[in-house]
Amino acid sequence: MTRKLSLALLALALAAGVGLWGWSILRKETAPLAELIKEIPANVDIDISARGVTLSQGAEGRKDWQLTANSASYNQETNQASVIEPRITYFPKDDGAPVKVSAPSGLVDQAANAVRLGPDVAIDWQELSIRGRELSYLGANRTLVLSGEVVARRGESQLDAPQITINLDTKELSAGSPVRFTTLTPAFGREKGGAK
Repeated sequence: MTRKLSLALLALALAAGVGLWGWSILRKETAPLAELIKEIPANVDIDISARGVTLSQGAEGRKDWQLTANSASYNQETNQASVIEPRITYFPKDDGAPVKVSAPSGLVDQAANAVRLGPDVAIDWQELSIRGRELSYLGANRTLVLSGEVVARRGESQLDAPQITINLDTKELSAGSPVRFTTLTPAFGREKGGAK
């Protein structure tokens, strides 16, 4: 019995020795990591990036707009999100036809309810197709302002202007001067145009 007890104590001492030896090696390996963790400030601001993003803005139980994008990066310093390939749907107050907007990139400030998109912005609204360089939206007055060689087409008619503003509440579209209106008249088979 004493021989078995002696072997058991020897095995236990050997296991403890191996354990202490392993701990001393592991402790040396984890020491640099522990020092690095101590150097990280407690109040780190981290900017966020994501793929397949959906943002929306609304008030009083209705949605004003909804944005989907392939990816987005949020900057905590500016409180703005940079979006890649955004597609935005603006909803009128009276549940009429929504205005659909797309662009290669944009900047969203949800706190200010503002969006800037560009370059090469496309707007589709009912039968109207509008193209321009840059779009600005400010939720305070619910207007879309498209600028930069704006071309609006509906059927065989085309309007060219430096800027077009769409009021989402009144559904009014206004164009900045100078404006050129052209139409393809089937009877003549060529374009007729003139300034308004």
